[in-house]
Amino acid sequence: MSRKTNEPSQVIHEGVGSSRRDLLKGALAVLGAGVLIQPNGGVSGVAFADTPQPPAELRIKPAAGQTLLKYMQSIAGSKILLGQHADFYSGASLANAYDQLGGTTAATINIPIYGDGSTGQAPAILGVAMGNGTPGAIAGASGTYSTVYGGSGIKMNGLGTAQDWVSTNPAGIVAVSAWFMDPATNKLTTSPNVASILTTGSSLQTAFYAYVDSFASLVKQIPATVLLRPFVEFNGNWETFGASSATPAQRAALFQLVRARMTADGVTNVLYVWNVNDLVGDTESLANTEASYPGSAYVDVVSWDIYSPIPGTSAVRTGLYAYLETLGKPIIVFEAGARVNNSAGPYTFLTDLITNCPQVCAIIYWCQGWALSGQPGSSQVVSASQIICRSALPSWL
Repeated sequence: MSRKTNEPSQVIHEGVGSSRRDLLKGALAVLGAGVLIQPNGGVSGVAFADTPQPPAELRIKPAAGQTLLKYMQSIAGSKILLGQHADFYSGASLANAYDQLGGTTAATINIPIYGDGSTGQAPAILGVAMGNGTPGAIAGASGTYSTVYGGSGIKMNGLGTAQDWVSTNPAGIVAVSAWFMDPATNKLTTSPNVASILTTGSSLQTAFYAYVDSFASLVKQIPATVLLRPFVEFNGNWETFGASSATPAQRAALFQLVRARMTADGVTNVLYVWNVNDLVGDTESLANTEASYPGSAYVDVVSWDIYSPIPGTSAVRTGLYAYLETLGKPIIVFEAGARVNNSAGPYTFLTDLITNCPQVCAIIYWCQGWALSGQPGSSQVVSASQIICRSALPSWL
């Protein structure tokens, strides 16, 4: 964090007399772009255009993740999914993870009003964090709900929190952030040997793959589609694989590497989110940020993080929002922050975003001092006509 991360629309063209085998061959041809043929016949990442289409009996239906993707696309410009990051920095229980959400389990969440009372609502999206290492090592002394951050490395395991969140009726959407360590040191540093990690068969690539494999094993245990941010604030010079340690081309290749590896690991419940920091402060130029984009075939959703009472004004000024719009993906604010000592507060943050960045379809407020419940304006945010809370999510998601 700065205070201290689709497949393209593709059509399989088949003649009227084509066989199912030929159709599947056509689908397999796009595997290199990250499309996955699933055991039940579903295809992750294929959007059939109106014409031409294969005969109805031969069509391969999109996977479940595409349902969430299409829903996000459908609300862009009119509605915004409300999100809140769990406080994974404190303690080893659900109660600790939810301590800024007014409940001790997903079923009891009720966002408090700043000062007194409650909003009567839960966010539509919950943000959790998961780190690397073997699943057992990740849990460590911190259990399956929170984090040991710093020291010799990082241990994050939001698995239990994520499972609780998506298993509640109504179920919420989960957004997962990954912080991969430098495989040479098993620490979060700003100087990993990215060139070696990207070299096929190198010892560092093998070690990095071990991180990704263990991370994938956790993600597969979440019984829902996950918004996955594999790299946090990819253009920030404070992140392990950020601007200070990797060129734009290397960062794009790292994202592609992680997606390809997780696909090989059998992960099918993920929408991959490309995430950058706003271009204010210690971040690189817009041109370099653009050059780090992994490509449409590897990204499902695009996002940025911003800690300012005027996020939309800032994004318009730097040109970042205009660039994100050109990518043709759902746009979300993965980390949002306007501290209580900012006179604007989270409601002005929201209204500025709506005014200046109208295609944003989700906003996830950060935890700690930036949590929605800890600031003036929480009730106005929750009751805004554009906001979708958990209770308003469609049952078919």
